[in-house]
Amino acid sequence: MEDLEDAISSHREVLALRPPGHPDHSNSLNNLANALSICFKHLGRMEILEDVISSYREALTLCPPGHPNRSRLLMNLVIALLTRLEQLGKIEDLEDAILSHREV
Repeated sequence: MEDLEDAISSHREVLALRPPGHPDHSNSLNNLANALSICFKHLGRMEILEDVISSYREALTLCPPGHPNRSRLLMNLVIALLTRLEQLGKIEDLEDAILSHREV
């Protein structure tokens, strides 16, 4: 767990060095969300999953349709939404996941 916390901290530092407007900001958000996703799998805390989803959504705002990273981000978001659906049973998550998957 300590290694995972160090990785998340490092991803947050990199994100700070790549602020909005930096060409790699969306990649840093994706990497942070991926690390947080692993953390959620270990701890099961919903606030971590919420951070995962919001990070993927923010990264997507930087990758409009046609962007080469958009499909990867959408698939990551789909997985996170389906995870939250399993946890909370919110139909909105299923609907969002279907829409995102269709775009992919």
